[in-house]
Amino acid sequence: MERPRLAGDGITVVVPVYYGRQFLPTALESVRRQTTSLPVHLIVVEDGTPLGQRSRDIAESFSAEYHLLSPNRGVAQARKIGADRSPFASGFLAFLDQDDRWYPNFLDRMTQALAASSAGFVVCNMDMQEDTGRTYRLYQTKRPSLRLADLKMFNHIVSPSQVLMRLKAFRSVSWPPPLSHPGADDWALWLTLLSHGYAGLYLSDPLVAYLDHAGGAHRDFARLNASADSVVKDVFSLLHFSGWDARKYWALATVNRALAMRHADRAKAALALALALGKDFPAATAALWYRLQRRVKHLV
Repeated sequence: MERPRLAGDGITVVVPVYYGRQFLPTALESVRRQTTSLPVHLIVVEDGTPLGQRSRDIAESFSAEYHLLSPNRGVAQARKIGADRSPFASGFLAFLDQDDRWYPNFLDRMTQALAASSAGFVVCNMDMQEDTGRTYRLYQTKRPSLRLADLKMFNHIVSPSQVLMRLKAFRSVSWPPPLSHPGADDWALWLTLLSHGYAGLYLSDPLVAYLDHAGGAHRDFARLNASADSVVKDVFSLLHFSGWDARKYWALATVNRALAMRHADRAKAALALALALGKDFPAATAALWYRLQRRVKHLV
């Protein structure tokens, strides 16, 4: 049975957890310290963490609604299940990763930005905190593009923790099916929102601290690349993207690999680029043009 929904706007915050006891208190404390005047409902979804490592006690100490999934279903399903438990009829939805934290004005700034626009979601800048102690700004002299045409080429949004959505936008689209290689499911969600006409808005304010540590998902580049490829294979056709969209994605990946060689071996890089052009000249040319446009427009 669907739970009754509260009238009026509120903010639902979903925190998926998997072996996250050491990180979770910091993440949940950052939610508790938000300065927003809107009601906030915090939901922690434990995604198959084994007994003895679970975080129910931590979640309850922060008055969070707690759900246990067993067995593990993957972070995308944990986020969806949490979002489906939102008690509000309208308002906003955010996903905070267990090892990230929001600055106190995150929800206030993000809800104000959405309220002043017609966008379906808003993305902010982040401070990247490495486990070595180094901290740097994610988007510095460049910015992400939230145009559908650009986001089809690759995911400009590093983490769901930097995004706030309108609840009605999320509820009006179908969450993409599980990927054959999980990991880039959030990219599929942003593409889905954009393809349904919900625009994205970018705020340059750094409102999130992202912890980049050895166990973090973004250190596994091979897995991330395989998952991004599966978005193109599994989701593009469901969103009615054209074969040309997929060809440009594959061409850009090939061109990027070729150009990445140029510092170590220019001759090898030139040969790889020539092979890419020979394999699909129109798509490879479009990929090179896209790279040029990114540089001119100072896009990531």
